[in-house]
Amino acid sequence: MHYSHFAHGLSDPEEAVICEAISSMTVLCINGLFNLRFLISSLQQIVPFIAHPNIWARYGSVGFIMAAASQLDDIDALCYIAPVVQPFLKYNNILELDNKLVLLNAISDPIPRSVLDYVMKQQDLDSLFE
Repeated sequence: MHYSHFAHGLSDPEEAVICEAISSMTVLCINGLFNLRFLISSLQQIVPFIAHPNIWARYGSVGFIMAAASQLDDIDALCYIAPVVQPFLKYNNILELDNKLVLLNAISDPIPRSVLDYVMKQQDLDSLFE
């Protein structure tokens, strides 16, 4: 399987493509087709979409987190998934990473659409951080 296609989908400028890539990866994860290394790598790419202003990208990210947590036992989920997710949550120590309501209530507010649009239009992103 060519997982690089998913990486391209996650970086596509079209939000619908991003949402479909997340959805496809979630289905593959649910079916147990990711090894631990790829699962963690995928989490690191998908979890930041929790802060995206598009609600479908946000919900898709939560779905992927739940799918990933369902593939691991509780201890592994807390060791591997929680540290990746924690910076995007309002609360510390969320233990139920496979619970949709808990995750949806815990995620931070999205970045404003105007901020995302501004950043996406920048040619030199390094200049934003100087």
